Amino acid sequence: MLFMNRPIIFDGDRVVCFVFVVILMAYGWRTAASIPRTSQGQSKPDAWLVVQDKTGACRMSIPPDWKLEPRWSGHVLAPEQTETTLIAGAKRTRAAMTGTEQKALEVDKLFENLPEFWFYSSKPITGVGGKPNLIVYHVNAVRDGGTCMAQILVNESHSEDEIRRIAVSVTATHNAPQLE
Repeated sequence: MLFMNRPIIFDGDRVVCFVFVVILMAYGWRTAASIPRTSQGQSKPDAWLVVQDKTGACRMSIPPDWKLEPRWSGHVLAPEQTETTLIAGAKRTRAAMTGTEQKALEVDKLFENLPEFWFYSSKPITGVGGKPNLIVYHVNAVRDGGTCMAQILVNESHSEDEIRRIAVSVTATHNAPQLE
């Protein structure tokens, strides 16, 4: 299994996120990353879709070439058939991620580390059988009474700019910013 050497932190939200990643990888690995992204161009912001988690507490925006997963609220498919998950999690302290937390979560690249917003990636997952490497981006945004968490699984070659735009759109439903 790909995550056997990761430390397991028995915090309900982290366990749920870990299970989602494992399920998503098992579910989508056969087709994940096998379809190369043909267009790296940016789409019009007003064409982006809004996705909510199953509780309706959190939302994020996705490009129009991403598809909603009709079976599960808060799940979407990237063009390369990898899955992204948005969930509402338990409350966390409003604090930047500590070095100990970064090590425990095996942060590879840290994009944002603010008290209300964490955005980072894990080390790439090596593709097998000619499939490209995958990368998981993690977003954790504080909301009243909890957090909004997203795990974005894409090809390593996927546009990082597009992932950043998705990441910054993760927010509580009541204070979601409008895309410009």
